[in-house]
Amino acid sequence: MSLQSHELQTRLATRRVEVFNARYRIGDAVMYIAGPGEEPQWDRVYSTARVQAARSIVYLASRECPVDTDKLYSLPDASHVRCPEARLGLWPVLTGFAVGVMATVAIALLVPPAKAVPPENIVIDCDEPGAEPAEKDVVSV
Repeated sequence: MSLQSHELQTRLATRRVEVFNARYRIGDAVMYIAGPGEEPQWDRVYSTARVQAARSIVYLASRECPVDTDKLYSLPDASHVRCPEARLGLWPVLTGFAVGVMATVAIALLVPPAKAVPPENIVIDCDEPGAEPAEKDVVSV
């Protein structure tokens, strides 16, 4: 590959990055098609696009490695798209909350209360200010 060819590919990748970053923000929904005949996968943009080795790449939320921006497409109607795994009804949330409260109350009832010492039984044995410590209290090192 000649220097001019590499330079041209880098410029084209830079332009693709500019177009991609103008079109998509971090968190936008996209369709990722890995190759011809592959099933489109729904994903979210995790970072801004950048040029690396004369390619325009971007990180997606569900992938560890970056993907080429040319393999990403807009969803047909992306205005109402939500993560498919985020569909959680109200009942599971309320059930989890109720079970958590019941478990907390049960643990609180099973644990014995802390035992306190009455103030009359507390003895603080210390010397008066300015007094010399007794021989038995002196520790030699």
